[in-house]
Amino acid sequence: MEYAEPKINFTEKKSHYKQITEHSNIFLTSSTPGSPTTVHEPSSTEEALALIILNTNCCGNSFQRLWELSSFHLCADGGANRLYDFIPPQLREKFVPDVIKGDLDSLREDVQMYYENLGTIVTREKDQNCNDFFKCLTAVKLMAAEKCPQKKITVLALGAFGGRFDHEMAAINACFEWQPFAKIMLFSEENLGFLLPPGTHRIFPNHQIEGPTCGLLPIGSAVSSVTTRGLKWNLQNQTLKFGGLVSSSNRIVDPVVDITTSDPLLWMTQLRPDGWPRSIQSF
Repeated sequence: MEYAEPKINFTEKKSHYKQITEHSNIFLTSSTPGSPTTVHEPSSTEEALALIILNTNCCGNSFQRLWELSSFHLCADGGANRLYDFIPPQLREKFVPDVIKGDLDSLREDVQMYYENLGTIVTREKDQNCNDFFKCLTAVKLMAAEKCPQKKITVLALGAFGGRFDHEMAAINACFEWQPFAKIMLFSEENLGFLLPPGTHRIFPNHQIEGPTCGLLPIGSAVSSVTTRGLKWNLQNQTLKFGGLVSSSNRIVDPVVDITTSDPLLWMTQLRPDGWPRSIQSF
């Protein structure tokens, strides 16, 4: 049974402005992930994290931390090759994905056999109307409905940036399509991005690994009004659009960034690979 995802009506905007949505990335390096904080972070009692490894050269300093944080581990087709090749042979049995899913045109036979022997579910889905990342998102939704139906799901997509540009755009498109997730966070070793729906947002960047460079990208359509606080070049009821103003190469200057947007807006921050704690550095 396939999951048909509901979508938010982004045209219903004004009612969102009175509410402030908080986003904290402190959990990415916190020594006690899921512990109570003064801002919203994923909590083990209310939310679950799902890691999806995509088929790019993505595994690096962030890998082990994202794996440890996640309750579900999936590879999108050739992402399993990346995982297998990255982990030293003596440690591979500690990092076994729950699911490998896609059209399987990239998955090597030796990798498939290795993980299947360790219990990984390998599923081939031939549908070419959606990409392998989308297919893994469907799998996450089904797994979560079965194992933790009361929890909200945040997806960590490792390898969403880098490699083919059309794959990057497909990953961003998934943020628009899969609004029922609490959030989809797109990672590479040097980038982190997530979609801000219409409304007011308070962002608590993790300054240990994020920034100072950031961007507000009006991908999908023009954003008629954006107001910010906490950036070097703040916006005041300004329009962002391609062919006009795009707030790239901005900078975070305050501990907290406030953004009010009339339309969906992609928030991007620079990641510093050497900022991840040494105790969880890559192998």
